[in-house]
Amino acid sequence: MSQEKNNPIDSALQALALDNSSEVRFEKEQICQIHDQMIELYGGQLGIRDNNLLESVVSAPYQEYFGEVLYPSIFDKAAKYLFDFANYQIFLDGNKRTGLGVCQAYLHEHGFDFKDDFGTKAYILVLDIANHKYSEPQEITQLIKDNVVIVPEKMQDLIKQKGGFGINNYTGLMKDISTEDKELSDSIESGPDI
Repeated sequence: MSQEKNNPIDSALQALALDNSSEVRFEKEQICQIHDQMIELYGGQLGIRDNNLLESVVSAPYQEYFGEVLYPSIFDKAAKYLFDFANYQIFLDGNKRTGLGVCQAYLHEHGFDFKDDFGTKAYILVLDIANHKYSEPQEITQLIKDNVVIVPEKMQDLIKQKGGFGINNYTGLMKDISTEDKELSDSIESGPDI
């Protein structure tokens, strides 16, 4: 029985997604800016329909239940934002577009971006969420994770800010990478040539 080899990139993604030490939390004003930009770009009506619901959705990805974080990873939080904005009529117009914009901005702030070919899939995903084909944000977390890439410049800045990765520092991640991946390990340590 062969044991499946861990991919070092998957290890890095998992480590970064679970490391909340330098997490960027969006505020209501930032989300309203994203909404306004979506309306400006694609048309529609500006305005908030339900301010209390907006405040609830802004804080929802950071909820805890009896001390347990409900949305522990960056991908879980991004999925929660997308799910809630696609499902609820928070703004007068552009809720689904805002959800996708907030999800993408949140991922970008944490060193990830959607793959180039995700556009059509994203459109279908948002419509499926709005049409209640998904009942929980956790159902779309893996879809998001499968459709992101690392933004090298942003990731390099995050690594520098953390003095390495926050989980057992950067050296802890390097121990997880097998010796067969030494060349990749060396390139990660020296950073991308950008």
